[in-house]
Amino acid sequence: MERGNLKKRIRYFIILFMAFLNLVKTQEIPNEFYIFKKNKFSGAYKSWDKITSLGPLRYNILPNYHSVYDSIKITTRLGFINKTRNEIDSIKKNNNTAYYGFGKLLFKKYFYAYVYARIIYDNSDFFPRYTAKERYYGRSGEIDISGIGYQNNWVILQWGRGRQDWSAGEDIQLVLSENSPSYDYGLISFDFENIRARYFHGYLERKENFNRYIIGRGIEWTNNKSLVLSLSEIAIYSGENRPIDIAYFNPIGSHLEIELNERQNQDGFSGGNGVWQISADILLPYFFRISGNILYDEYTIDKEHILEKGEGDSKGYSIRAELPIPFKKVNPSQKFQTGENNKKIENKTSNWFKGILYLDYIMVGTHTSRHMQGYNNFVQREVPLGWYNGSDGDQFRFGYKLMSRNLLLESNIGTCRFGEQNIKNNPYSPYSDYTKTTFPSGDYKKMEFVNLELEWWWRNNLSVGMDLEWRSNNKINENSFFIYINYFLPGKFILSV
Repeated sequence: MERGNLKKRIRYFIILFMAFLNLVKTQEIPNEFYIFKKNKFSGAYKSWDKITSLGPLRYNILPNYHSVYDSIKITTRLGFINKTRNEIDSIKKNNNTAYYGFGKLLFKKYFYAYVYARIIYDNSDFFPRYTAKERYYGRSGEIDISGIGYQNNWVILQWGRGRQDWSAGEDIQLVLSENSPSYDYGLISFDFENIRARYFHGYLERKENFNRYIIGRGIEWTNNKSLVLSLSEIAIYSGENRPIDIAYFNPIGSHLEIELNERQNQDGFSGGNGVWQISADILLPYFFRISGNILYDEYTIDKEHILEKGEGDSKGYSIRAELPIPFKKVNPSQKFQTGENNKKIENKTSNWFKGILYLDYIMVGTHTSRHMQGYNNFVQREVPLGWYNGSDGDQFRFGYKLMSRNLLLESNIGTCRFGEQNIKNNPYSPYSDYTKTTFPSGDYKKMEFVNLELEWWWRNNLSVGMDLEWRSNNKINENSFFIYINYFLPGKFILSV
């Protein structure tokens, strides 16, 4: 057999294999893809009607994505990301590679499926969100996101694996983050132009015979021009060998009502833990954007109870301000329209800014995200579901983002504090008591940091990048320097049916 024919057959086999995976495996975008990073950078300033605090960025909301009727549109990628790390500690390995496969399928405009899987030969902290268990000489594999679904202009029905990101603003998540490990869940979402609603119900993990589940309910209002407001409840319930609880399937309700009226499938009042979040995203003149989130885990309203037992509130909040530079005064009501007028305005203003200055602050309380039953804590595979720094701490940060053609650059400087009761130290430990304490608790640590991330897409399927991080923790400096390469083989074809 000729070498050319053999190469063609191997390529066809790989494409068909990825297509098969699509058929058995939901429609978020992998965090490592250029389209994900680009839309996080400029999406809010070009399509405000797509901005939401209830969910991650999806392919379906991107323009010109719909398939041809009566056809199956399949897109695939097979690639690798190689990272090299240089640091003072020479004991740790300095090189690691992740091999990944991605495929998405679209049928009759509204039906879709997708999968994004990774294989890593040494399970380390080189690759975010990767938590697979090592097998066979250190090798491990994990499906990061996958699933099937249906989406039109007003409803989403979806089942698969992934994560929810419920927050106003970028990189200031409190309870559900795009950086958490993935989990299996079903989702239903409605979009009635100005009113949106979303509900999901999922399975986190099994820990020492305890099954752990997660649900989320949220409602959102937007004027599609400059303002988004939302109210949401996220709850985790668990129990020893506990099956999925039908009572939590009601998309309009509260976990408190279920527990207080004893409608759950487990006795007692320690089977679930819920938090409530209020989020707001505002676009002001000169495209000055302010985003904020307020989170309540517990709220004590009885003042006599507070004085007698010393109990306090458990809360968190985050705020972020962004300003594109160089800026021009553009009226948002003129820019964020629908139809052909919006396309004309976007074409004229698509390159009017090169960078974004931002300033943000995050605070998560000492007891926030913990519960009297530790398996109801807001963690997944020992990693926080929300703020990546855990709890019992705060962070102040000032940074700059730059996008120029195929170049992405972000740099920030800041300081953060972490208390002794940070949930990252003991992810499944319950709180010992709910009395007021100093914040951050105990002998807390203070750290200053400087980060620099640069990525250049040399070609459409090849990028090189670097991450530089400097940390000063109690006058002890920690430096790390990453260099990485991302390369993939693309595939795209349409099947008529």
